[in-house]
Amino acid sequence: MVRDPSRRFLWLVLYVSSCFNPDAVDPAVSESFGGTSPTDAGPTEETETSSGGRTSIDAGPSSSDGTESGLPTAEASTRASESEGSATEGPDLPPLLACVETRVSAGAEIVGSTLDAPDDFTLTCGAGTGNDLAYEWIVPRTDYYRLTTEGSSLDSVLGVLDADCATELSCSNNVGNGLQSEIVRRFEGDDRVVLVVDGNLGDRGDFAFQIDAVVCPELDLTGQPLPAELSTIGGVNEREGRCGGAGNPERTVRWLAPTAGLYRFSVESDAFDPAIHLETGAQCGGTLVGCGTGNGSYPAEVTRYLEANEPVSLTIDSTNGEGTFSLDIAASADACPSQSDELGGPQTLEANTSSHILSASCSPTGSTGFGGPGPFVDDSYPLNIDLCPTCACVYSITSDAPLTVYVLRGTHCEGEEVECVPSTGSGSEYEAEIRFSPADNGDYVLVVESRNLDFSVNYDLLVQCVA
Repeated sequence: MVRDPSRRFLWLVLYVSSCFNPDAVDPAVSESFGGTSPTDAGPTEETETSSGGRTSIDAGPSSSDGTESGLPTAEASTRASESEGSATEGPDLPPLLACVETRVSAGAEIVGSTLDAPDDFTLTCGAGTGNDLAYEWIVPRTDYYRLTTEGSSLDSVLGVLDADCATELSCSNNVGNGLQSEIVRRFEGDDRVVLVVDGNLGDRGDFAFQIDAVVCPELDLTGQPLPAELSTIGGVNEREGRCGGAGNPERTVRWLAPTAGLYRFSVESDAFDPAIHLETGAQCGGTLVGCGTGNGSYPAEVTRYLEANEPVSLTIDSTNGEGTFSLDIAASADACPSQSDELGGPQTLEANTSSHILSASCSPTGSTGFGGPGPFVDDSYPLNIDLCPTCACVYSITSDAPLTVYVLRGTHCEGEEVECVPSTGSGSEYEAEIRFSPADNGDYVLVVESRNLDFSVNYDLLVQCVA
């Protein structure tokens, strides 16, 4: 249902608190804001709408040129928005969309309540009906943005609609284990969109809402020529992962797969031993699907299946220094899993590793070896775990040489690595075990990888299950 714009009016009060210069403001103007100063900003003012909903906006710290601002409210609102490249008011802007009361800008913090707001929108990812508030946003520039209701007491549902006020572009409900919502997506500059904050299952109350440009990854290589020659020199040291990186600067990169398929991400460097971490999503901090480390002159690698236009984030780190590196992303024609026979219940399988497709997090991707640098070879099998509530299974792999056994979630090498076990042993007897319980029921890919560069590994796979 589209709201009648004549039903409600909304007044916005906008503070530029950290850059407020009291000496630049006429005392009468300052008094009209309740005497707000940089050291005594006081609570954000809330103004009631005719229907009882309330919204206030904190425009953030400073203007884009770094100067302090002592502007009256309306002028400060425009200036703060222009610092993000998008004003909320002005003669050059189109009239507000019919379904909203006001515009917001990137960088502004919106604080409001749905307590007495109407119920005008139904978002697909929410349950039931709830009161909602809607805002128009004119995207300042083409980029990835993070929209979040983090800090809200409301069990929120967050939606992005097209300018027609009806077509849903994105929807989020309960990110992680919390009740808040988050949308990360690419927006085109000058697009007009409607942002809706709704309540899940009829929940009503206070919310906080923020729009910010994504700053990590720092570089987007989608459509750029590869390999890319980059450097970690001067980079920050804020991230580390399963494959290392503590104490060394890193570089973060985003990339979108042009078509669905298997892709190998590889990093090599003459300056340091690289570590690469691959995460889902367009911003840093997504699910870690895999990582890898280089060894000697062989690159660090991660290989995963991606859907068309699926974004991933890469962190290129180091285990022992900084410098220049080469990042390559290449499509692979290999089948994954490489074997078609599904591993099921109790069985014994005799086989040998055959070709290099995947790589593990708990061992290097390859080695220098006697015949020069090269990758370790592997076999991968589809695996379905479907255990009764009291059952358990052990997958035991014995071999005549060192190997690594690891498990990926999913059916076609698209998911995260959930376990990685290097074999133990000596001479010609080595063993590794992977255990499954009913909590692990689902689809996986089990990988057996040689750690012997110059020849494949003969191995026996024994599956034992107990009730």
